[in-house]
Amino acid sequence: MKIAILADIHGNMSALSAVLTQAQNDGVSSYIVAGDLIGYYYDTHKVLQALTDLPCVYCRGNHENIYAEWRQSDAIGREDIRKKYGSSYRMTEEHLTSDQKDFLLSLPHPFAFQQDNIRFLVSHGAPWDIDERIYPDAPEEMLSYFDEYQDEADVIITAHTHYPASWQRGNMLIVNPGSVGQPRDRVVSPSGARAQWGIYDTHARHYFPRISLYDPHSVLSDCDQYDPDIPYLKNILLPPVTDQKI
Repeated sequence: MKIAILADIHGNMSALSAVLTQAQNDGVSSYIVAGDLIGYYYDTHKVLQALTDLPCVYCRGNHENIYAEWRQSDAIGREDIRKKYGSSYRMTEEHLTSDQKDFLLSLPHPFAFQQDNIRFLVSHGAPWDIDERIYPDAPEEMLSYFDEYQDEADVIITAHTHYPASWQRGNMLIVNPGSVGQPRDRVVSPSGARAQWGIYDTHARHYFPRISLYDPHSVLSDCDQYDPDIPYLKNILLPPVTDQKI
């Protein structure tokens, strides 16, 4: 079975659409989402709708926690959150049904399941801390923390950094698929914006990183409309600009 591993979608439906199309073409049978369906961008309701009819398991991300904090905040607190992360939380509140909101707020962390006799442990930051960031250049001391899970997981999924990575610890594979909605490695692609994800083949017992290209103009236009005072939201999706003298 081919399982698509997604994380950090962040309400970017344009990116998710490209991923789902490629996943279908690649013969994916089921999906794992390692948190952060919400935050930064504006189509969380469309993201949830697109995933609803798919065989999919989820864990909670830190932005689901921030949404819970937003809901409990006063106007000043909500504006402070908006200035940092954008208007996604307000639009999620306006567009989601009560059941969808309850779903987001009740996601577990971490989440364990088995498929084809392979034990998966799905986390956002790390199994021991939703906010832990395990970057590609993580030192051995940090990676050694995963060793305590050797007896309960064959594949551990992490996310949160928006940088793809993978590590082998004995017989255990640790995978970070990167970010569907907001990669941060700033790799230039002349063909469009990039959505990062991956496929785990349970029969081959192998992980394959994937990149899907998409047209970002719709989400960039939304940034101009809803959060023109937060240039980061657009800049991170665009390739770096270099000055060239002719």
